[in-house]
Amino acid sequence: MLKKILSLMIVLLPCAMAGAQVVPAARGGALGNGLRVGGEFSGFAPDFSNQHLYGIGVYVDYDIKKWVGIEANARFLQFNGYKVTGAPGVLGQNTYAFGPRFIYNRGRFAPFAKPMFGIATTTFPDPIIPAYTSDSYFYYSLGGGLDYKLNRRIALRVEYEQQFWQSFAVEGASGTLTPHGFSVGASYRIF
Repeated sequence: MLKKILSLMIVLLPCAMAGAQVVPAARGGALGNGLRVGGEFSGFAPDFSNQHLYGIGVYVDYDIKKWVGIEANARFLQFNGYKVTGAPGVLGQNTYAFGPRFIYNRGRFAPFAKPMFGIATTTFPDPIIPAYTSDSYFYYSLGGGLDYKLNRRIALRVEYEQQFWQSFAVEGASGTLTPHGFSVGASYRIF
């Protein structure tokens, strides 16, 4: 399935960027159209623990057309992680991702969907295997949400994301890790 998603992204992204239209002298009221930088607060279920993790994240959106753009984001889930006595670290998860974003602009509302891929790192609070406290994995995710335009520059965001960490292995257990959660935030339109 991962190969199909990546193949589809490779085929669709150049098609979306290959528009042969003249750039308008001024842009209308669409939420997209340009570069946005935002911050968010997230709450995720890490999948290998019943304790939720919370943290902050940043994202950058560049909308190529009114309905398609690209996004890069980083999320740092380090709050509420538990510490095990004798363990060198606290349970935490960080992700760094990139991918296309498909937008449906309707006035102040802009629902979106985004298949992403990137690198995920996790810290394990394990006193038995202290050398095995952190590891990195390739992951992809499927997410979606809603941007709400407050004014010309500022938009609010709410989104949900389901992640799929490939080749996850710890203490003899292996498979695909599937963290999921919600984020809320705001962005500022630079241009």
